[in-house]
Amino acid sequence: MRRYLLPILFVSLLYWSCEESTLPEDCSGVEDGSALVDSCGICDDDPSNDCLLDCSGEWGGMNICGCTENTATNYDSTATFDDGSCISGLTCESYYNENISPIFSNNCYTCHSGSTTSGGLNLSLYINSLNAMETILDRVTREEGSGGFMPPGSSKLTQSEISILLTFLEMDCE
Repeated sequence: MRRYLLPILFVSLLYWSCEESTLPEDCSGVEDGSALVDSCGICDDDPSNDCLLDCSGEWGGMNICGCTENTATNYDSTATFDDGSCISGLTCESYYNENISPIFSNNCYTCHSGSTTSGGLNLSLYINSLNAMETILDRVTREEGSGGFMPPGSSKLTQSEISILLTFLEMDCE
């Protein structure tokens, strides 16, 4: 019986000594490795290149946070995500005086101010401009030379000027 016991013990010892290690593998398949999957789904063991949480809460995002409200005093034209930091200090009248009045002065006052009020529209007055803004935007966005195009005999307003007029309309002034 001893004769059989020794070979069985030898074979058993040989079998269990050759068993593979049971150490866990990391995300890249390295046994007992240190690589981890970061929040952006990248597997590596270099924490210096882990993706970051951007200002909008997006992992690996490229948003630029700031004030995106173009009538705010701290408007940031490079911002792609409004972070709620806008400081609304512009009133409708101050926006008109700072932005609208110069456009009208350069392009419209020849026909629409003082005693020369074509169509009965005096654009040098805030309240008149406010009440007529939808019509004004319709006229200045028509094709040059078409019926009702404003300013007649002059160049079309720039896209920037039209955007300023549109912002004034969207301010819902009363």
